[in-house]
Amino acid sequence: PVIVSLRPPPEKKEDEEKEDDEEAAQRTPAVHALGIAGERQSVYEFTRAALAQFTVFHAPKDAKLYILASSKREWAWTEMLPHCQEDEQGAHLCFVEEIREDSGDKLFHEDDEGGVAQFLEGVRKILAGRKIRLQDRDGQASGADPTKPLLLVVIDLMDAVYDENSPLYDLESDAAVSILLEQGNALGAAIIFLTPERSKVPGDCEGIIEIEKTTPETNSRLEQYQKHHFRYTETGVNSARYVGRADYIGKPEQMIRLAHQLSRLEVRPSFGANLARAVSFMPLMGYHSLRDLTEDAWHKWQASGQAQYADWLRVKLGLMSGNKPRTLVFSAKRDGVHGMVAGSTGSGKSELLISLITAMAVTYDPSVLNFVLVDYKGGGAFKGFEELPHCVDIITNLEGEGVTRMFTAINSELQRRQALNVATETKNIVEYRQKGFHLTHQPYPYLFIIIDEFAEMIADRAEYKSELETITRVGRAQGVSLILAAQRPSGVTDQMRSNIKFRICLRVETPGESREMLRRSDAAFLPGDIPGRGYLQVGNDEIELVQLAYTGEKYVDPDQSPRAAVLWPNRGDTYNPDEDQEPPELYKAIVAALDKLARENGVPQQRAPWPDFLPFHLSLSELLVSNDPKRTAVTSDEYLADVDKIMLGQKPDDNLTLNPAVNKWLNGENGWLERPDWKNYAVRPVVGLVDNPYTAKQIPLTIDLPRGHAAIFGASGWGKTTFIRSLVVSLAAAHSPDHLWLYVLDLGGRNLGGLADLPHVGSVIIPDEEGYEERVEQLLRELDDIVEQRKNILSDAGAPDVYQYNDTHPEEPLPVVVVAIDNFIEFKETFGNENDNVESVLDKFVLLARQAKAYGVHFVITVTRPNVLSSQLFSLFTERLTLKLADTTEYRVIVGGRVADIGDTPGRGYMKIGPAPLSFQIALPFDAEAEDAAGEKAELAQYAQNMNDFIAASGRLYKKPPRVDALPKAILFKHMLARELGVNADEHFLDRLEMMAARNWQDSLTPNLADWLKVSIGVISGNRPRTLHFEAKKDGVHGMLAGGTGSGKSEILMTLIVGLVLNYDPSVLNFVLVDYKGGGAFKPFADLPHCVDIITNLNKSAVKRMFTAINAEMQRRQKLNADTQTKDIVEYRQKGYHLTHEPYPHLFIIIDEYAEMITDSPEFKAELESITRVGRAQGVNLLLAIR
Repeated sequence: PVIVSLRPPPEKKEDEEKEDDEEAAQRTPAVHALGIAGERQSVYEFTRAALAQFTVFHAPKDAKLYILASSKREWAWTEMLPHCQEDEQGAHLCFVEEIREDSGDKLFHEDDEGGVAQFLEGVRKILAGRKIRLQDRDGQASGADPTKPLLLVVIDLMDAVYDENSPLYDLESDAAVSILLEQGNALGAAIIFLTPERSKVPGDCEGIIEIEKTTPETNSRLEQYQKHHFRYTETGVNSARYVGRADYIGKPEQMIRLAHQLSRLEVRPSFGANLARAVSFMPLMGYHSLRDLTEDAWHKWQASGQAQYADWLRVKLGLMSGNKPRTLVFSAKRDGVHGMVAGSTGSGKSELLISLITAMAVTYDPSVLNFVLVDYKGGGAFKGFEELPHCVDIITNLEGEGVTRMFTAINSELQRRQALNVATETKNIVEYRQKGFHLTHQPYPYLFIIIDEFAEMIADRAEYKSELETITRVGRAQGVSLILAAQRPSGVTDQMRSNIKFRICLRVETPGESREMLRRSDAAFLPGDIPGRGYLQVGNDEIELVQLAYTGEKYVDPDQSPRAAVLWPNRGDTYNPDEDQEPPELYKAIVAALDKLARENGVPQQRAPWPDFLPFHLSLSELLVSNDPKRTAVTSDEYLADVDKIMLGQKPDDNLTLNPAVNKWLNGENGWLERPDWKNYAVRPVVGLVDNPYTAKQIPLTIDLPRGHAAIFGASGWGKTTFIRSLVVSLAAAHSPDHLWLYVLDLGGRNLGGLADLPHVGSVIIPDEEGYEERVEQLLRELDDIVEQRKNILSDAGAPDVYQYNDTHPEEPLPVVVVAIDNFIEFKETFGNENDNVESVLDKFVLLARQAKAYGVHFVITVTRPNVLSSQLFSLFTERLTLKLADTTEYRVIVGGRVADIGDTPGRGYMKIGPAPLSFQIALPFDAEAEDAAGEKAELAQYAQNMNDFIAASGRLYKKPPRVDALPKAILFKHMLARELGVNADEHFLDRLEMMAARNWQDSLTPNLADWLKVSIGVISGNRPRTLHFEAKKDGVHGMLAGGTGSGKSEILMTLIVGLVLNYDPSVLNFVLVDYKGGGAFKPFADLPHCVDIITNLNKSAVKRMFTAINAEMQRRQKLNADTQTKDIVEYRQKGYHLTHEPYPHLFIIIDEYAEMITDSPEFKAELESITRVGRAQGVNLLLAIR
């Protein structure tokens, strides 16, 4: 027999290569490219016999047969042949006559390949894969032979060689055919061409078999004596030549019977053979229906929480070789605690993660197992698990710094778990649970962190590598498992690889990616049409081929009765639209069933080891925590710390808001504390919520004003004004006007006017209003006066600051003053300029801010950028917060460290709390749902009205902050007096005035009422009367008055004189009036009984005589004090000596235009100095007026 080998003989070792001539002569021809030529029927009959030999002696797992022909007529028998069945590599049969070319499709897809090209492209991909794997195998001793099974491609050209329009014409130029002809010998592939004549056989064929039906033995030409003969030749010199009788099968029916018989044979499978193309989740887990699953899940949940069943977790992954279930055991001694999954698009990577999560959720109680799911490709992969009771958090890359926050909190959780192990003397989570500590101590669930697209995460934020390393290194004993999934497994560090024991590699794009996971390239050649097919490698062991379970199919419950095929619209309300919806995917149905199971059986809701993200919207009155599960709260008790700062030391409420006092006032109740805790909580308003991932807690954002002044930085439109509004509302809610005064400079968006109605607010100053600059300066003067007064009070009490003073003097506390300045840059631009080397208002502000803190005067400002403040001023504002800034480099200046991008959330920012900057969310004053300005304005108005109504109803006189209003353009002395008298300025006014004067004169003579002179000269800001006290400790004994022509200087002098005259008897007060401008300014007072002399510059000798007389008078008064042993005029009169001894009136010397007098007579300067130096105690007052 002549046997042609389609595969080259195996390479022999040196000692086997010595063959004798006889063996060499009998060697088998070996060619991988063969042409069969001859008359049509003879070629088909011979080919059938040859292929029958090929298929009978080679099992389908060892040899694959591909047929490409113009017509199916001669090849119909191959459809049943097991060697030609379509598999993961694609179709094995292609007949041109059955290919339908749709011209309509080609209209828009003219570059699409036809059926023949697609068939050959499938072959080419197989050959290309083998070539790569052969190259990859070089130098490796192990691994499957990539050239197996043998691929035999038969191309029927019997008709095509004469048809230039046939897609099989000129087929040698096709890439797949070229590879078969040139490299098939090395790639485990062979090709056979059938042609009608020898000349049509492709030139690259190594051998040709010519078939002819002849009668060479008898030379008879009778047909009954004709037999099939062959002539075999090979290319090349001294090549083999054979001539002989050819095998043939004349009837195609015989091949059909043979193919049928072969298809019924079952070859004993080798390891890994016949692995299922798909694995359904329900049969794998042993369930018939969702009801079966739910019932079994409840039993498993109950058992998993018991100490006796505590162990490392396990999950059915899918089927392995032999279609046996493969269970993954998350134990360091078995498959490992951490794992990695890789797979390209369409490989089934997401389905693997979904099936793994679903299978574990069915097996373990939510209190035993928690999931944290991280999707770094947008958030859709894990959306179906939002309602899974085991799922405590789903994080995406769309949530800004959510991943960073998660890693920080996980470190905190690992430390908590380590502390639990130390406290209970257990070495790991399993021992902790086996001893039942999870039932008697703190909860200790297994925590699975599954990160999809972790390679993208590492590429985006390289610093996450160290976080992943920490989890893989430390998390094992603490039950924290990490599963990383990616399309391309890049970014895995050596330390991570050493701690990640199991790896699942589905189909990947390149051999390099496969080697990155498995140290071999096999996963690059997995079939593309079988999602879920992959390799599992544990440690450095051999890889296992697995088919992973699938939970994405539509689920129709077999327990439900079939629905009617027709919807009858006229049958009342029996139609349920829900029943007409598309059935859910299986895993979603399971999630819904498990969620229902947990709720119906009272399974406690599982919470992440860290709180939820800070809300985008928050308000002071919003529910923060609640013991009522039906109410929606921002966070929960286990996450909220520093509750005492919210409650100001009081007992916490069951339903807690950020500022409970705000809610009380909104409900018409009193929120003020009768006696604040000045040492710990007073004037430390809550204005928002802080997220602290380092402790996995959220804490109230408090502004510690007793510690220092506060500044919040931020670009325009990110919440600075809201911060001021919330701060004022929060302060006013808990502190009465007896404890707190507020002033607001609304220099920004002019949105703080509504605060003026609060009883604590002295003034809201707006630049657009008249007298703006004057009011600001007046405010600073008022504050300076408050500071000076408190210096004396604290000094006398021996208290270092207002807070200790108030703590020890609760009956008469000093109100803390808070001044809020919105948009400080406008304040700086308006008041920061010096004129003629005179100290600017800004300088006064800085001086005041530097010393005011201890005296209970605090400033809160909003600023756009840090460089708006000088270094001197910046250092005074110790409480620094920042919202979103235009320049990201400035965050470090404010909070002392790098911060993540804040994003576009108004009110979101950072503040340094402890060693690190923490993110916060500023709260709106009132309900976050009332976001419109009109709604908040109405809430604020009602809030203020409730406070004012309470004050009115209480009957108690609360302190009022000094008002700082614009001064009136003019005020009549008559009206000022009428207000002091409490009467109307009508026709009876003079009568009442005369009565008042008589009473005042009489009182001024009474020794018990003797005092230094005082007089009201006008009103100051707030329309408050301004009284001058002519006492050294107060306004001083002497004074100076300056003003140009028309400034009102003369009017002030007249007001002062008249006011004093109305208050004091002529025997108590005398005037000497000197007019040095020669006019009649003082002429109206000539007949005044108090006026002892009026002198003008027209009589210079009289001026000189006046000074001589005044000196004599002061000597007389000094002698009276000495004789009566009194220190000054007030003590003399208080002892009544003015009634029994010599008279001793106050002497008021007023000199108008004294500069002219000094210029004209310089010698008078010494006289004036003498009066100012000596006259104070003797009641001689000097008032000098100049232009």
